[in-house]
Amino acid sequence: ITVAVLGRIFASRARTPVIMVFLGASVFAGLNNFQTVYADARGLNYANFFLAYTVTVIVFRLILAKFKGGATPYRTIAMLQYIMCASIILFMFSGSSVVLYLTVAVLFGLGYGVSYPILVAMAANNADNDIGPQTLQLFALTYFVGIFGFPLIAGWMLTEWGAASVLVLIALLAGIEASMALRRAMQAS
Repeated sequence: ITVAVLGRIFASRARTPVIMVFLGASVFAGLNNFQTVYADARGLNYANFFLAYTVTVIVFRLILAKFKGGATPYRTIAMLQYIMCASIILFMFSGSSVVLYLTVAVLFGLGYGVSYPILVAMAANNADNDIGPQTLQLFALTYFVGIFGFPLIAGWMLTEWGAASVLVLIALLAGIEASMALRRAMQAS
């Protein structure tokens, strides 16, 4: 990936899914990497979250394996990511309820887990033909920057300001990501 290719990617329609995957990876890392901290503070078993999340992602990805987002994929992505955002907001207020904890995990699995493959397809579809491979490489790179870089910021926030600050930030990032998808869907209409 050269600087010229980066410029072309960020000048193209592929810019949106590349930015969105960074935001989504940051949200995922912020919720999952610190789940043991969140669960311990509420007297919950973090294994329940991971089990419910994982089962939800696997089941829905198998059921929707051939689904590419329908006629308006960005609207589908937006809907799923607003579900993801709602799950984080619900988590902020769910307290020590096991039922709500499992609901959060299922909604997060549905929202994040199902929207991600559609977002990958949109990155590929929106890339200029001659720089498609580079676009997908940048897509993967921004994913890994979010997954491995965001916990540094979130960990610092957690120790300085507590878990609520991290949850507010990731809810905000999820809302921004979902709104980017909705904006893109509205532009396509």
